[in-house]
Amino acid sequence: KPLPVAAFTSTDECPYFPTTLTDASSVAGGATITNWNWDIADDGNVDFTTQNGTNTWNLGGTYYVELMVETADGCLDSIVNTITVFPKPEAAFSNTTVCFGTATDFTDNSTVALNNVINTWDWNFDDGNTSTMQSPSNLYGSHGFYDVTLMIETTNGCRDTVINQVEVYGMPVVDFSMPNKCEYDSVSFVNNTTKP
Repeated sequence: KPLPVAAFTSTDECPYFPTTLTDASSVAGGATITNWNWDIADDGNVDFTTQNGTNTWNLGGTYYVELMVETADGCLDSIVNTITVFPKPEAAFSNTTVCFGTATDFTDNSTVALNNVINTWDWNFDDGNTSTMQSPSNLYGSHGFYDVTLMIETTNGCRDTVINQVEVYGMPVVDFSMPNKCEYDSVSFVNNTTKP
């Protein structure tokens, strides 16, 4: 009775995306494989018994998956493969707080683990302006609050997005008043400066 040869392929994915597990087992001599037992959690338990399957991991890292196959004659084989889940980057940025008329500087503070590389930055400044620079500047057309969005992506295609509120201060309108007085009388000045 021929022994089966267990084998499978898998896709490399980002966290929260399903990894596809595709059976590639074989057996010679006209025998057929009738049972597939997958141990996804590397704990000795069978997690599903379909020929092919998917599993989603929520953290980047290295995982071990075992496939055990059995022929109609009861012959067995198994294989353990390494599954790679790319790490999810963490989007973050800081910015200067400025008055109207001065550009706001944005600094990318995003990180990604396991020696992966962030290579895409998509900024939306909430005023119609965008940028693909890592750490850009933006000159707002009016004072107020803006919800700035940064979306980052690694060379492996893993993404993250962060939204922070940015304030641009309005310029004060300087003004004062004083009553009419005679020469040598003391004068009291009234500050009428307003802020928008």
